[in-house]
Amino acid sequence: MKQIMQTRSKTTSLLTTKAATATPRPPLKPKPFLQLNKHATTPSPTQEMNWMERLTPPSPIAKVPLARNSPDPPNVEASPLEKRRPAAATVRSKQELPKNPPVNWEYVYDEIKLFRRMNSAPVDTLGCGILASPTLPPKVFRFQTFTALLLSSQTKDPANAAAIERLKTQLPGGLTIESVLEVDLKTLQSLIRGVSFHMKKAVYLKGASQILVDQFDSDVPKEAKEILNLPGIGPKMAHLAMQFCWGINDSGIGVDTHLHRIANKLGWVHTKDYGHDATRKELQQWLPVKYWAEINPLFVGFGQVHCTADRPLCHRCPVSDMCPKKDFKPRK
Repeated sequence: MKQIMQTRSKTTSLLTTKAATATPRPPLKPKPFLQLNKHATTPSPTQEMNWMERLTPPSPIAKVPLARNSPDPPNVEASPLEKRRPAAATVRSKQELPKNPPVNWEYVYDEIKLFRRMNSAPVDTLGCGILASPTLPPKVFRFQTFTALLLSSQTKDPANAAAIERLKTQLPGGLTIESVLEVDLKTLQSLIRGVSFHMKKAVYLKGASQILVDQFDSDVPKEAKEILNLPGIGPKMAHLAMQFCWGINDSGIGVDTHLHRIANKLGWVHTKDYGHDATRKELQQWLPVKYWAEINPLFVGFGQVHCTADRPLCHRCPVSDMCPKKDFKPRK
């Protein structure tokens, strides 16, 4: 027992001696706060921070807007964490995405064009763009062309041309905007009998004529959007009116039933169930503007006499080797 007490006494005296002779340690400095960017504030050595304050980023970081999201960004560098975030992707609709042109489309186009030079069609002599005489005063010429376009919807060229000829010869003063407004509705309807929906089209023609007088100085507007707002006018008529009346070919492609059908048959577009305007938008994504005016009469004539809807002459087609529908079965 005495031996144990002596050992403890020696150990205590030894520790006391070491403590007296040891060099005192300097006080510990508080560790700096982790900064996410150079704009974060570092607390002073004397500032105490609890666990909530350490987990919450300092306010200057939250208030610094990113340069890519701010309309007037400050001259401040974003934090490393923000730099790693990818920029928001620009969402584009399917119609806006660029479209590659079909393979060998130029060869097909040139072959159809060569075929049409050697094979005439009703559109070449009775189409809307040639029914008005170019020797007429400019406003009268444009109004007669506009009238032919309005009446042409779902109507064959010979029937439409016959109706325009009756208006020219039987209206007092000929086919002018004034004579259309002066004639009574029933007489106008009888004169255009033979075109489809002639009762409604007579109403549309009178209404459009009044708008042209009131808003456009008795002339056809020079903007496709304004033409499209007139009664009885669709996108095809508006773009063709820009081409025939004003010689402006870059407003859009005039797509009718023939161009819609043949472009889908060739695989140039895939809009069979989405309408003519969808065909126009898809064609305009890749077809050069220089072809926008001539493609309508070119393919309309090709569809009238050769690539018809019911019985296409595939065995005589100049582009049958390039057509996915060359084995088309005629309707019974």
